[in-house]
Amino acid sequence: QYVYHLDPPPRHGLAAQVGLGKTEAYISRLGELVSVLREGHCVLISVPNHKLSHELKERLRKHGFEAEVYLGPDQKDPDQPDNQMCWIPDKLQIFQKAGIGRELCTACPHRQDCGYQRQRSKQSQVWIGAHQILNPKRKPPIPPVDFVIVDEDPLTAGLEGENLKQPKLLWCDEVPKDVWKAIKRLPLGRAFSRDDFDISDARFHELIRYTFAEKQSVELPKDASMQEIEDAAVTARANGRLVQQAEFYLTILNDGPWGMRALRIKGRGV
Repeated sequence: QYVYHLDPPPRHGLAAQVGLGKTEAYISRLGELVSVLREGHCVLISVPNHKLSHELKERLRKHGFEAEVYLGPDQKDPDQPDNQMCWIPDKLQIFQKAGIGRELCTACPHRQDCGYQRQRSKQSQVWIGAHQILNPKRKPPIPPVDFVIVDEDPLTAGLEGENLKQPKLLWCDEVPKDVWKAIKRLPLGRAFSRDDFDISDARFHELIRYTFAEKQSVELPKDASMQEIEDAAVTARANGRLVQQAEFYLTILNDGPWGMRALRIKGRGV
């Protein structure tokens, strides 16, 4: 038991052509994994999208496994086809960006009826989800994971701002003057290194502290009305923007600006 906790678990990667039978191969071995799960733990299978999630669930059912699919708040509710899993997903996204999505769910007047909360009561030894579920800290209903099966390339799902329709942008007019000047000196449209960003590590740490300190308290009463949620969303949206700024600073400080570009956008600047 002591050695088990010290040594990393085995990891296996398989590069193979499409249609070779990779999915069928791991389905045939799934029973072996389930049989050695620790109590209350599960096997997590990630796939590129939810169309494949539902197809895989049906394939597993035919092999005798009753799997559950974890659906995000903006997905269609299979039990209520006219609704999304969350009934106010646009508001939830605002609160999640501010780091307080749970607070909205706790106060939401729809929390007893929406599929997003209803799925928290589901239980299974096999969970299926889109690749995006691999990166953030997982919460109920998915229990602790003993085995992870990643079906197809998950790289893009783990990148920040990879959706070109919803890029993550840090505007020069939202940052302190020294950061604005540093951004202006970057080569437009080309990748830049940490050394190109003329801000010291100490200044980045200071910026991160100051940015988080500017966040305002968001108050939501229990059983909040939609108007109260609308009012709180104004503050949450501003807080979310501050969180995103701090994340830019932290990413450049800790990991380097991989994939970032300085751009000039008409009517807004760099």
